[in-house]
Parts: sequence; C-alpha cells; structure tokens
Amino acid sequence: MKRGRGRAALGRGYGGMGAAIVLALSPVAARAQETGGDAVAGDDLIVTASGRPETQAEVPLSVQGFDQRDLRGLAIRDVRDLAAFVPGVFVETQYPSTPAIVIRGISTDTADVTAEPRISVYQDGVYVSRPQSALFELYDLARVEVVKGPQPTLFGRGALTGAISVVQNKADPRAAAARVTAGVGDLEAYRAEGMVNLPLSSAVAVRIAGVARREDGYVRNLAGGPDLNGNRIGAVRGAVHADLPGGGAIDLIGNVQRDRFTGLSYKSGTFAPSDPATGAPLGTTSPFTPAYLNVAADFPRGGLGGSRDLAGATLLLDQPLGGDWGVSATAAWTRFRTSFVGDFDGSALLTAASGEITRGRQLSAEVRVRYAPTGGISAILGASVAEERGTQDILTQIDERDLLALQTGFLDRRNTALLPNAVYRNPALVAGQLAGIAGAFGVALPAGQAAALAANLQANHRERLLRASRARFYEGFASIRFEPAARLAIEGGMRVTLADKRSDLATVIEQRSVLAGFFGALTQPAVVRDALLGALSVPGAAAIPPSAAYPVPQFGLLYQPTAGSGDSASIDRAGVSGSASLRYAASPSLNLYATYARGRRPEVLSPQPPLAPGAPSRFSVLAAETVDSIEAGAKLRRGTVRLDGAMFAYRYRHFQTELLQGTTLVSVDAGRGNTWGGEVSARYDPLPALGLFASYGYTHARFGDGLYEGNRFRLSPDHQAAAGGTVTVPGHGGTLSIEPALVWRSRIYFDNSNGDLSQFAGAFLTPLPFQSSQAPYARVNLHLGYAPDRGRWRLDAFATNLLDRRYVRDIGTGSLSFGLPSYIAASPRAVRAELTIMTGGAR
Repeated sequence: MKRGRGRAALGRGYGGMGAAIVLALSPVAARAQETGGDAVAGDDLIVTASGRPETQAEVPLSVQGFDQRDLRGLAIRDVRDLAAFVPGVFVETQYPSTPAIVIRGISTDTADVTAEPRISVYQDGVYVSRPQSALFELYDLARVEVVKGPQPTLFGRGALTGAISVVQNKADPRAAAARVTAGVGDLEAYRAEGMVNLPLSSAVAVRIAGVARREDGYVRNLAGGPDLNGNRIGAVRGAVHADLPGGGAIDLIGNVQRDRFTGLSYKSGTFAPSDPATGAPLGTTSPFTPAYLNVAADFPRGGLGGSRDLAGATLLLDQPLGGDWGVSATAAWTRFRTSFVGDFDGSALLTAASGEITRGRQLSAEVRVRYAPTGGISAILGASVAEERGTQDILTQIDERDLLALQTGFLDRRNTALLPNAVYRNPALVAGQLAGIAGAFGVALPAGQAAALAANLQANHRERLLRASRARFYEGFASIRFEPAARLAIEGGMRVTLADKRSDLATVIEQRSVLAGFFGALTQPAVVRDALLGALSVPGAAAIPPSAAYPVPQFGLLYQPTAGSGDSASIDRAGVSGSASLRYAASPSLNLYATYARGRRPEVLSPQPPLAPGAPSRFSVLAAETVDSIEAGAKLRRGTVRLDGAMFAYRYRHFQTELLQGTTLVSVDAGRGNTWGGEVSARYDPLPALGLFASYGYTHARFGDGLYEGNRFRLSPDHQAAAGGTVTVPGHGGTLSIEPALVWRSRIYFDNSNGDLSQFAGAFLTPLPFQSSQAPYARVNLHLGYAPDRGRWRLDAFATNLLDRRYVRDIGTGSLSFGLPSYIAASPRAVRAELTIMTGGAR
C-alpha cells in the first residue's frame, strides 16, 4: 500500500503494530477495486468503498482495513487474529473448517450446506460462499478489509451482517523482488513464507508465493497420539499479470491450501479422564488439563483429527472505456474438501464418535460497468451469476450399552469418576437395566428375553446423514451517487436476486438399532409390543434384513432411514435489497454520515430425516431473513488526534438459526432478533516516537419473539475494548519498536439457549446444568521488532496471550445432544521469533 508523506512520518513514529492498530480501530478501507492499490491523501488513505476513490474519512460506512505491513506487525495469520483488533467483530473456530464469524452480535457459523452465510468473505472480489473454506491463510496480501453492517448493493446476498474482503498481491511488472521469512516458537511451531516477483517484460509479470507453518497441540491426549488442537498448513499461490492497451489490466490467480489437524480437545465437563481398563482416575474435568479422547478401533473414518483441501482460480479484468467509463469483470472457480473425526462424549468412554466429510465447489462470474465523472452523478451497474454445489456426509457411531447406562442413570452424570468401561457393558448389568426400564412401563420382561436383548445391543451402531445442495443465483445491481453540493453526497443502491435451489437428503442405517426398537416397543399396544420384543430377541437381530419372514423395520436411533437413494425438493425465489446513505462534511476535519440498508438472506430449503423408517424426508422452506438497519457516525481528523464513532440499530425478521433435534442441527425460523449499540475509537500521537490508541464497542444483540426469546446470541459479547500503543527507540544502527496491545471482552455465551435446559427438549438426552458461558477475560499481546537503518532484513518477536490467561473458547455442540457437554480450551501463552530478508522492492 502506497503511503504519502504524512503516513510515512507516522510509520517512523508509530511502528508496524501500532500502525496496524490505528488502522484496525479507525474506519479505513472498504471493498476496493481488486486490481489496484490504495493511494494516500495527506494523512488519510484513499479507498474505494463504493467503487470510487475517496479518503477513509469520506466513506459513509464503518470499515476497518489492514495492509501487509499491518498484518505482519499484528502477527495476523487468519481472520481469527484479525478480529481481536476490530470492535464489534468476534471470530472463533473449532476445526479450521467450522469458523464462527460474528459482526455486531450476529454470527454465520452454520456448517449446513443447505443454509446461507450472513457474512460475506471475499477473496479478490470472489464470494467464498461456504464457511468450510472461509478461514484461509493470510499471506502475501495487499490488504484485508472488514465492512460492518448490511452491504446488499455491492457485496450481495451473503453480506447480511457485513463482509470481509481479502485482496492478494498481484504480479508486478515494474521491478523484480523476493522475500523470505523463517521463524520458530513454542509448541514446536515453525513458519516459513516466501515470495518471488519476476517481470517478464515491461507489461507482463509472474508472482509465486507460499507459506508453510505448524503449531503442535496444547492439550495432551492421555489416550496417545499427538497433542490436541494442533495444525499444519501449507499454501501456494501463483499469479500472472498483464497490462492491456488503454490502461487496462488482467490478472490470473491460482490458490491451493492444505490443512492437516490433530483432534479437537472436546474435554468432557462431566466425566474426568480415567483408565478405561481399570477406571483409575487420570485427571480432572478442567479443560486446561490433559484429556482422554479416543474413538473405537473399528471406526471407519480413522482416528481423531482431520484435513482440509482448498483450491481456486480467479480471472480479473479491468479496462477503461474512454472518457468517464470503465468496465471490470471477474470469473472464478473454487472447490474444497474437509473431513474430521471427533470424540463427542469427550471422555475415555466410547459412547459416541462422529466423522464428517463435506465437499463443495462454486463457479461464478460478475461484470461491472462504472461511470465516474469528476463531479455530479456517478454510477455502477453490474450483474453476476453463480452456481454452488455441496455435499455433506456425517457418520455417527454409538455404543448402545453406554447410551442405555446414561438413560438409566447407571452411568451417573453427577459423578465425575468412571468405572472400568467393561462394567457398563457387562451383559448381566445391561439385561438388568433393560428389565428395569420395561418395569417402569408396566411390562414384566423375562430374564431370558432381557439377556437376549442385551446381547443384541451394538457396540458400534452406525448411522449416516447425507445432505446435498445445488443452487444457482442470478443477480443484478446498481449504485448511484449524487453530489448536489461540494460538502454533500447522497448515494443509493439496489440488488435483485433470483435463486434456484435444490436440497437432497438421505439417511442410512447400517444395522437396525435394537435399543431404539426396544424403547419404541414399550410405547405400543401389548400385541405389537410383545411381537416386536420377541423379534428383537432373536440372535443377531440388528443385522437381519427386513423381509416377509422378519417384518421388522430398519430402526434408527438418531435418524430414521430414507427409502432408496433419498429424497429431494426444490424452490425458486426472488428478492430485492438495497441501501441509501448521506455524507455531510461539517468542516475540513469532520465528516458526518447516516445510512439505511435493507439486507436479505435468501430462503432456506431445510431437509429433515423421516419420522418413520422408509417414510418421506421432510422439507421446510424457511422464509427469507431480512434486516432493516440504520447507522449514524462521525469521523474527526485534527492534528495528531483521530476520533471515530458510530451508532447502529438492526431489526431482523425470520431470523434463521439452528436447533438441536436429536443429535442433528437443523435450520429453523427463530422469529425476530434485535441488535443495537455503538462503537468509538481514538488515536493520539503526542510525540513522533509515541502513539496511543483505545477503542470500545457495545453490542446489544438479543432474540426477540420466537424460539429463544430474550436470549443473547451465541458468541456475542456485549462489551469489547482494546488499548495499547507503540514506542520506537532509534539507536545502534537501527530502530527498536515496542508494541503492547490489550484486548478485553465481556461475558460470551456458547449456545443460543444461554444454558436454559428447557430449550433442549429435542436433544437425545437433556444435559444437566452446564457452563453455558465464559466470564470476561483479557489477552495481552506484545511485539518487539528491530530493523536496521540500512539493510534488507528485520527481526521480529511475538508473544500472544502474554499473561497466559486461561479461558474456554467454545463448547462442543454435538456433545450437548448426548447430555455430555464438553469444552475447548483457548491457546496458552506462545512466543516466537522470525527473521525476514528482502530484495528488490519487497516489503
């Protein structure tokens, strides 16, 4: 990013991380033209928030931007790191393929391939439509921009709550350059990044960049294998650039990324780690201490952990048409494949394990025509088309004997100590529990029949849920700006979306669940009950195919099987969204703005399993989620002081969320939701070698009427604050920068239920009272950097979570369905050092 004289002086006085924090806490850049960099006017960046150049103070939006130097100073590797320095934004993840991105209280963390995200993630103008591929590695970038609030006109259907735009560095024919970074740190971490930019002529260049990094896990697994929460990432990017006659340019970019991660530390908050053979205690239920996580040796999808593969190609074209006209176009192909295996019960038991494989691909194209005269009326007209396909294959394996022990209370959830696993599978004890349950229903179960039923309960009952989605979107949009006076600008825009969607569902039961059949039989009339119990007592009853001689349905425990290859349904819908804004320059140093936007999240065709074996799947159409938002703000630039503030209010209708039904999260209409609040950030540079910053954001996000009335939204703190500064010390032939930063968040709830057990009526086993939230916490980071006055290298040291603050970052949603909540510990203190060497024009 080019910087003018004012920003250059700021860089010398404030340092890398300080400058990054300044940018992060002051509204900066919105979605820029993806083919160029930002210029600077005085002390303010020139950005293109609405597709036209203007200073950051003039943009009538709440936007934060980071350039490549800022990303390095803050040690930002992905969007999770970025969010810590953006008020009103929170990002958390379990596996890399399941991020939860929250902007102003509203998240987009559904992994259901039939649902729509609320927050757009863009890579060089290409919409990343699935959360499974949204958390990609950030390296060799021009900038990252976070736009808050509905952005329906230029960002589209996925930007109901906001957008994150990542702009990668393009090949540059002006000069050859290279850069390499290598570093090591705690947890056996290493990181290597490199870039080579090679001009082939005065108009053509190629660029290759890559990164490889590893961070071992930080929770020991007593069951053996690698530590939990570890990750290895490798990514490579290739780019070709060519200047075109008439001032145009074309870029071709290809990306590949591979993640390999160890198991997630779903640490049980119910049962302490123990030796499964002896029951000897091995620890406590604290999520910060070692866990005992495992899956059965015969689980078809392997051991704990998983992988993710991302790939994509993008073609960008920008061409002036003469006069005040220009055109830009984007074409892209992306695909992903993710898989992971988790121990849902979070303990030494083998009660439940799950493995998921998700695939997706997207083809998209967009064209924009712009009319941008020096004054008067300017406009952008555009159209786009996209096709998205996704499949999801979820396999769950259950030990029916453990589940029976949980149902009867023999596996006591109020006692953290476990007996040897064999105790819960003892045939006589299992038979006694079956007889006891039958007795509670007024049925006297003979001892021989109880023993036969107990022998038929499966240690590895397996069920598969297969979902698929195909969607086509056709969109047209327009944005017009009118400047009736030198100090006043009025802008309005509209987008029309046509959506054609299809959802498919199939459930597969490998062998019938004898436990489910047993419970079902007890609710039937005596004649049906006795016949069914008798059939389920036949040796090998789980594996006998249904037939005229054995007319027992293929019962499922979690789902009921679909007939044949499954069921499908489709819908066609259209919708309109839009926005309007007004900016008034009250003085040369103060800009005021106000915006209104109507955002729209398309209808969801939500599939649900059959209610009975072989019955049709259930498909419900959820109404389009809409939000009406208003925002008003001010941006002050006066001397060494920058002050930015905004107030906002959103009203959601037909809020689409997920509800636990059995062990499956399904999309449902939760009614209304409301969000309002304010944000303020300030920066003060009293001396050339000293910079200070502070920010605060308040977000009141609550469900309205409907499913979770009055509850807080998941992962949405009411209060967020950040503070810090930079001191630069010249001497010894170079400059040392010392840059501390403090980030604080108030209480965060892990689940939309907010711990209300009555809202788990659809769960397989209602949990006991559990830790539904994390108390307020703070993290302190520190960056030390040294760069010689004359030299092409720099040395950086980073400490994250410097005070080693312990807190829970999320809860295992799947574990709640079995009444066994599990918790995921946040990463501890980590220190690392990096050396960067540069040649040519690299930075």
